[in-house]
Amino acid sequence: MRSMAILLAGSICVTLPSQVAEAEQIVNGGFELPVGGGVQTFYAPSSGIPGWTVTGGNVDLVNTTFFPSFAGSQSLDLTGDAFGTIEQSFSTTPGVRYNLSFMYADNPFSATTEYARVDVEGNNTLLSQIIYHGGSTPSQMNYLAYSGLFTADSSTATLRFREILGDSLGGILLDDVSVAAVPEPSMFVLLLVAVVGRLAMHRYAKH
Repeated sequence: MRSMAILLAGSICVTLPSQVAEAEQIVNGGFELPVGGGVQTFYAPSSGIPGWTVTGGNVDLVNTTFFPSFAGSQSLDLTGDAFGTIEQSFSTTPGVRYNLSFMYADNPFSATTEYARVDVEGNNTLLSQIIYHGGSTPSQMNYLAYSGLFTADSSTATLRFREILGDSLGGILLDDVSVAAVPEPSMFVLLLVAVVGRLAMHRYAKH
């Protein structure tokens, strides 16, 4: 009976992360809006890309008919005809850890390696990273995955992407941007103890 209780508790614990994971925080992380064909350019200051604000230079929304996105029909190029900056603010809970993830490549018509800076800011800088990518071609984009953790220190945080080095032919490409809370291990330990305890009480109640 004891081994069955432990096995049952373990199986419950394994399935919990998908049930308690917090909802997606980023709006339009796949840059699927606004819908367009070819290339759409947005100049700062602009809120023409739902969920995002262009705060510096300009950026391009690129349809997959021009070159492939990672997912969906569009990706975002951080360089239109000048280095661009985009950002989005979202709600957070102080003390909670979040995971930022996205896919990135470089414009296949770029003649050099492209560099961009990724920042998450609350009351303080919560995450800061430089990413770079080179060598993409229209038939082989070689998207890379980024994942980074940060702990919120306020009720709102701002995610910012900024092109910092490259050429004017194109920049870092972004797609599938996501921010979600990370379930704390202590939560699962407490749930495991509670389940095992309840099963044990049930067992002894029968005797």
